[in-house]
Amino acid sequence: MRYKKHFRSVFSAFLAAALLPALTGCAEEVEEIPPAPVITPPETFIFDWQEPYKIILDEFQGSEGFSEADSRFDLRDITGDGIPELFISPDTQKLTHCRIYSYSGGAVSELGEYGSEGCLPWLPERDLFNDEFVGDSYIIGKYMFLENGEFKTYLSYADNSSAAASGAVIIHEINGESVTLPQYDAAMAEFDEAALIKLGRRFTFGAAAVEYGLHSSEAWGRVLTEKQRAQLSDKLSSELVNEKASHAGAIYAAFELCDLNDDDVPELVISDGQGEHSECRIFCFTGDTLEDLTEIKDSFGASGCFTLDLENSVFFTDTSSGRSVSSMLGSEGLTDFVPSDSLAVCGRKLLLTENNISSALDSGLSGNAGNDDTEGSNSTDDTAGDDEGSEDTPDFSDDDAGLAASEA
Repeated sequence: MRYKKHFRSVFSAFLAAALLPALTGCAEEVEEIPPAPVITPPETFIFDWQEPYKIILDEFQGSEGFSEADSRFDLRDITGDGIPELFISPDTQKLTHCRIYSYSGGAVSELGEYGSEGCLPWLPERDLFNDEFVGDSYIIGKYMFLENGEFKTYLSYADNSSAAASGAVIIHEINGESVTLPQYDAAMAEFDEAALIKLGRRFTFGAAAVEYGLHSSEAWGRVLTEKQRAQLSDKLSSELVNEKASHAGAIYAAFELCDLNDDDVPELVISDGQGEHSECRIFCFTGDTLEDLTEIKDSFGASGCFTLDLENSVFFTDTSSGRSVSSMLGSEGLTDFVPSDSLAVCGRKLLLTENNISSALDSGLSGNAGNDDTEGSNSTDDTAGDDEGSEDTPDFSDDDAGLAASEA
């Protein structure tokens, strides 16, 4: 499973170095062995918030509200201090809120319970959150902002236009005051086309998912080499220029660093948008030192994301037409693939903005630059560099497809 030691490649390199002089009869010129990649496992970086959040997750798992099938959690920095908040989503029922926790000054505080269906929609460019309930014939909600650890109302609304056929008295309200339909639509227009990130349901509670969420997902920016960092920055910056040009300055694309093949080297996932038919593109590091950013042909996912099985290093998407399954480790077992209990939704962690590009690559934290309350170590263990993958192009399967895939 995770943190496996890639002994074979290291041993082969060591053996070749030891035997080469003997085999060549002390030849004057000895062929150089390619440099090994520098790999720093993300769990070598320790943050103060990890253990307190683990305690909260453990307590929730032992409570009556926990469901092995339906409960999820998330980590995302929404306060701008470089420390992720913890979101717990018990299930997807209409009335289910997200429980939100924040770590600061050595202590965890609860920010409240908001959202519905186990999610809290976030409009990152506006820094607003949508707490909404949709009934059978009405909608009621509010947009909130976070200030000094407290959610405050920016705009509230209510509407029951869908009840017109039943003969009900139609009501349109903005901030508690009755308005006309054109006034209601005008007040809501500024939110209708905004880019959206859903918070709350990124990880399941399987052991590997909890481990990955707490000890890997927030540290990818820190494990990069300078060349990897530069290549990611160039690629994401180029994508941002194209995104703005395509949408008249608006931004719907998102990105994320995640480990799709369990080798402690992150892949870059770029989500084209949030619509039903939006897909993801994947970029991985190749070459002798795993520092050449290469795009994997084809696109993956739906609604701008896909699900990664952390136990099996398989990622998949479920749609009305069935399940598509892919892996960077080959095609063996994909036909009969059954997801484990350790899953992570990938693709739309961070909106594609200049600030998120810079801060995510600099610090490895969720869209922000680090904080005195976080502690990281630049040290590595003896396994750094113990990895396979020195080919010039991605070796994902035995065929020419570029990535092993299966349609279930």
